[in-house]
Amino acid sequence: MQKHEDQGSSAAQVSTEQGMAMNGTMGSYSSRTADKFVIRLPPGMRRQVQSEAVPLHISMNSWILQAIDEKLDRDQRAHKALDALVVAASSVVPGRSDG
Repeated sequence: MQKHEDQGSSAAQVSTEQGMAMNGTMGSYSSRTADKFVIRLPPGMRRQVQSEAVPLHISMNSWILQAIDEKLDRDQRAHKALDALVVAASSVVPGRSDG
C-alpha cells in the first residue's frame, strides 16, 4: 500500500492491511490479494475517524470497514422491511372492515 507522507491529507487509503473478519462477511484474506480503494475524505473527517478508532485499539482502516459493513447491513434490513410492507399492503382489501 502506498503511504501518504502528509498524515493530515484529505485522501485516505482504504485497503486491507490486516487480516480480519467482520460479522462473518469478509472472512480472512491476504493484504496482498485484497481489493484496494482510495477515498477522499472531507476536511476533518480523517481526524474524526482516528478519534473513534484509537480508543477501540483498532486501525482507521478497520474502523472504516466496520462502518461500511454496518451501513450495508442497515440498508439490506431496510429493503427487506419495505418489501414486507409492500406485501402486507397488497393483501389489504379496500373497504373491508374486520371488526
